[in-house]
Amino acid sequence: MQIKSEQLEFDLKDKLASSYLLFGSELFGERESLELKDISDWDVLFTLLNTPSLFSSKRLIECHLPAKMNVKFSNSLIKILETNTDDVLVFISGKLDFQQQKSKWFNALNNNGYVVNHYEIQVNYLQPWIEKRMQKLGLKANKEVASMIAFYTEGNLLATQQELTKLKLTYPNGEIDFSSYSKQLEQQSQYTVYGLIDAALKADTPQVCKIHMVLKQEEIPIPIIVGALNKEVRQLINMAIEVRLKKNINQVLQEYKVWKTKMLMIENALKRLSYGVLQKMLMHLGRIERSEKGLDNLQVWDELLAVCLGISGKKVWIA
Repeated sequence: MQIKSEQLEFDLKDKLASSYLLFGSELFGERESLELKDISDWDVLFTLLNTPSLFSSKRLIECHLPAKMNVKFSNSLIKILETNTDDVLVFISGKLDFQQQKSKWFNALNNNGYVVNHYEIQVNYLQPWIEKRMQKLGLKANKEVASMIAFYTEGNLLATQQELTKLKLTYPNGEIDFSSYSKQLEQQSQYTVYGLIDAALKADTPQVCKIHMVLKQEEIPIPIIVGALNKEVRQLINMAIEVRLKKNINQVLQEYKVWKTKMLMIENALKRLSYGVLQKMLMHLGRIERSEKGLDNLQVWDELLAVCLGISGKKVWIA
């Protein structure tokens, strides 16, 4: 039986099934477990299930499935599900395609327990997801706060959860002071990738250089910076297209759900950066990404600074 990932907690409180399959591209954490890569690993699992524990009447056994389930593995899994045991089995797999979800072993798991697709939360659904988590923690749902957390944590669910836990500790009554919290979050992220982007949008070139130096010293992975800049530049391009179609700029900002605290900096960025300049920046970010992979010859840190200074409105030479 398949259930949604958000239903799992409630089902676990109600009862435990004899087996679980967790699959998808967004899974949380790992514990000590069995890696079922070889037929001998499956034999170990059989032995374990047939050997009672000295310390507990019911064990949780986490089993990581191989990327490809051949006939022997499939038969072993089906046989294991037929084993009479008090233990709870949790099978974990990576992303499964449509064909794999039609296989005999998948159907056997589906019929014998719960199957949970732990899907990657898309950007459009991240804010509502955070709002639900806020309500669950006893925090008053606030779209502006949820949107801000979504922006600064960029889909990193562990970081998101940590931020929500801090919110609960700071505002135990659930009432969040948005003005105070937004200032706190901005200060907290001052020397981060998002602080770099904000400084560039504000045309604060000294701060851009300062944050760039800090990120370089801390050896922040280039793909993280490129990815964040890529996303921001693409959004600016899309908004620039809307403005070129004679749309009111305030209407465009609202349609793209730009926070009130960022509206002025985005508006000014759209006024100083033409559609053509933004397109060149996007292509240059592609070259920086290729250079990081050894497929081009740019000095990546220097060129990242050039792109950020370009967003600030400073005319720089781009290789």
